[in-house]
Amino acid sequence: MKPTLADHSPATLSAVRARLATTGRAQLHDLLAASCAEHLRAEAEQPDFNVVTRRSTGHVDLPGAWLYSLEPHQRQALGQAVQAAATDAFQYLFDNHPIYDLAEAGAAAPVWADLVAFLNGEAFLGLMREATGEPGIA
Repeated sequence: MKPTLADHSPATLSAVRARLATTGRAQLHDLLAASCAEHLRAEAEQPDFNVVTRRSTGHVDLPGAWLYSLEPHQRQALGQAVQAAATDAFQYLFDNHPIYDLAEAGAAAPVWADLVAFLNGEAFLGLMREATGEPGIA
């Protein structure tokens, strides 16, 4: 199922633009058609992911399978090390499925390649231009 946008009324887009102008932030609820959003949610439960963090030498991508191969005390030690590093330096720890990188390499599953194409396509970018009032979005 290829990603498709839900219908967004001019009033909704106007409200998004107004909130963005007032607060610098806005949300466009129900961006995707409901069936599409559900399909992507279900697919997101399937892919392998990376655990992304930072060491003193820089950015590190660790396979999620590696993390789950660790004993609980080893996972806890990793979390504590990341937390300790965050007390006096920039730090992060999150899960990531690198769909853009995989799509660029031609290695993404079709659902993710379709999503990357959609996010870079005119339907989505046009909606973002309209919702934000920013014509330079490309």
